[in-house]
Amino acid sequence: MVWRGENLNKSYCSRTGAFTSKCHTVLSGVSFHVGDKEFVGLAGESGSGKTTLARIALRLEPAESGKLCLAGKSYADYQDRREFYRNIQMMFQHSSEALNPRWQVEQVLEEPLRYLTELSPEKRRERIREAMAAVSLPASLLRVRPATLSGGQAQRVCLARAIILQPNFIILDEPTSSLDMVIQYQILQLLRKLHQEQGISFLMISHDLGAIKQVADRIVFLHAGQIIENVATRQLNQVKHPVAKSLADAARL
Repeated sequence: MVWRGENLNKSYCSRTGAFTSKCHTVLSGVSFHVGDKEFVGLAGESGSGKTTLARIALRLEPAESGKLCLAGKSYADYQDRREFYRNIQMMFQHSSEALNPRWQVEQVLEEPLRYLTELSPEKRRERIREAMAAVSLPASLLRVRPATLSGGQAQRVCLARAIILQPNFIILDEPTSSLDMVIQYQILQLLRKLHQEQGISFLMISHDLGAIKQVADRIVFLHAGQIIENVATRQLNQVKHPVAKSLADAARL
C-alpha cells in the first residue's frame, strides 16, 4: 500500500480560564489505508476532521498519537524532507492561495523541482512541459501569472504542480468545490485519466459525495473524527450508518 494511518488521534485545546482549558477531539482512533494505484474518496460533512487528517498526512501538523506510513516506510524513518515530499503531494482547495501571484506559471511549476530534486535546468524544463501536457494546458500559459487564468486553468496548474515530482500519492482537497458543473466534470475526467495512465494513488477529500463517486474505487466516511464506513464505491447503497446513508442518498438526487 502507498499510505497508511493507524489509530490517529488529534485534539485542539484552548484556555477557558487562568488554570483551565477545554479540548475538542478532531480525530479519534482513525485507521485506513490507500493502496497502490488506488483512488480513495474521503467523505464527510464540514468539521468532520477531513482537513486535519490531510494536514497530518502531509506533516503540516502532528498527530497526538498513532502511526503513519508512506511508500512502505514509517514517517519516523524519513529523515530527508526532500525524499518525503517527492513521494507525497497535495492539490489544495483554493488555487488563489496555492499559486504565488507574483510568479509566472513556469516559476510555480519549477519551484518544487528546484528544491526537492537535483534535476538540471534542461531536465526541469522538460518535466514542466510534460506536466503541462498531462493536464491539457498549452505551453503558452507558462509565461502568464495566475491572476490571468480561468478557474479551471488555475486548478489544472495546481494539479500539474502536484504531479510534477512524479509522486506515488497525491491528496486532493476539495478539488472541484469552487468550479461550475462543466469545469468540475472536466477536472474529474482529468483526474481519472491521470490515475489510469500514470498509476498515481489519490485520496480525494470532499463533502461532495457525488463528485467522489465519479472517480473513486473506494469511499471512506468520516464523522465527528471517526471512520463510520469504508466501502467500495459500487457498494455505496449498502452503507448502514445514518450519516453515511444520508450523504449517499443526497448524492443520488
